[in-house]
Amino acid sequence: MYCDMANVLPKEQRKILSQHYWLRLVSVASFMFSGAMIIGGVALLPSYLSAKADLESAVIEQELQRNTREATKEDGAIQEARLVNLQIDEVLKIDNTNPSGAIDSIVRDWEPHSGEVVLSNITYQLEERVDKKDKKVITTVTMRLSGTAANREALNEFVKTLRKDPMFSEVSFPVSDLIGVEAIDFSLVMNVL
Repeated sequence: MYCDMANVLPKEQRKILSQHYWLRLVSVASFMFSGAMIIGGVALLPSYLSAKADLESAVIEQELQRNTREATKEDGAIQEARLVNLQIDEVLKIDNTNPSGAIDSIVRDWEPHSGEVVLSNITYQLEERVDKKDKKVITTVTMRLSGTAANREALNEFVKTLRKDPMFSEVSFPVSDLIGVEAIDFSLVMNVL
């Protein structure tokens, strides 16, 4: 019955009625869309807060791990320094050995080769043995040099220089150190006189 009356209405009233219909339809749709947006926002808020809390805890955990690693590195460096100091003290107790002279000799022998040979580690090792004739304890100091040489020729020249130095005897290194052609990691062993 309503439809019949709409057709009977004059054109101006039908136009006004149509405008009111579309205005109501748009306002209801916008209210529904706004309501859906508000409900969606409220539903997403806990997820956002949870993700933010997880991110903050992950950042805090990473910071804690980084601080722990740094503390471990510092502890490792302190322990290494203590070990080196103990080794130096033991070497200083030996009457016939001059460890600072040995280091000076290594540095002096290394300087001409410093462009092609990089020293990364120097360690002392004490070896005690009993002389069969005198029954005395003889202590020898063995030094180990580790590093990287640019090539075989540079490593050979550095070893020759060390062998010529009167401070050292029995300068040796594994033949396997000569396998590489470039960037050769080496480990030399020598006795300090």
